[in-house]
Amino acid sequence: MSLILDALRKSDRERQRNAAERLREGPQPAGVAAPPAWMMPLLLAALLTSLSALAWAILSQDQPLTGNQAGQPGEKVENNAPRGAVRPLGAELARARPASAPPSTDTAGGATV
Repeated sequence: MSLILDALRKSDRERQRNAAERLREGPQPAGVAAPPAWMMPLLLAALLTSLSALAWAILSQDQPLTGNQAGQPGEKVENNAPRGAVRPLGAELARARPASAPPSTDTAGGATV
């Protein structure tokens, strides 16, 4: 019986020693799998593409106008757009209204169109 009791005491001491060592080491992380081998080159290529697109966008911006290009404050700017295609709204409305419709009045001014 003393052999069994000695064996139990010995195993209890080993268990306590192993438990103390495990507490000092801390918890063991769960098995985290390494990323696939193809992922790192793909991420590197995406990073380089993004950086090159950003550099191109920054470097290809138009330079700000300076001196005579920008004009002086208060200087009149002429717009030389063609005016041939623009017709007054009243003419368009008169042409679109059927002949049998009565003339309408403008609510703001009370004038007929």
